[in-house]
Amino acid sequence: MSKEPSVFQPKWPEGIEPLKRYTVMCDDDGCRCNAHFSVLVDQQGDVFLSMSAYHDEERTTENLNPFPCVRIRTGFGGGRMRRTRQALLWLAKAIDMDTRESPESIFG
Repeated sequence: MSKEPSVFQPKWPEGIEPLKRYTVMCDDDGCRCNAHFSVLVDQQGDVFLSMSAYHDEERTTENLNPFPCVRIRTGFGGGRMRRTRQALLWLAKAIDMDTRESPESIFG
C-alpha cells in the first residue's frame, strides 16, 4: 500500500478563520450569473460547502438553478484560480480514497 500524501494529514491551514465564508466565482458565469461556491469552517472545524447559480442575469428566486455547477478552468482554459483548482483535484482524490475505504459512505 502506498503512503498517503501529506496533504491529507489533519492540519488547520494557517490564516483560515472559523465562521468566515471563503467564496470563489465560476470562471464561466461568475460575474454574469453570480455562480459561485463557498466554504465555511465552523468553530468545531466542521466544513460546509455551498453553491449557488442562476440560469441567467435575472437573479430572481424563480431563476435560481436547482442543480448549480461551478467551473474552475485550467490555466490554459482561461482559469484564474489555480490554487483552488488544485485543491479541488485533491478533494476529488480524497473522496475517491474515502469511498474505496468505506463504500457505504457514498449513500450514507
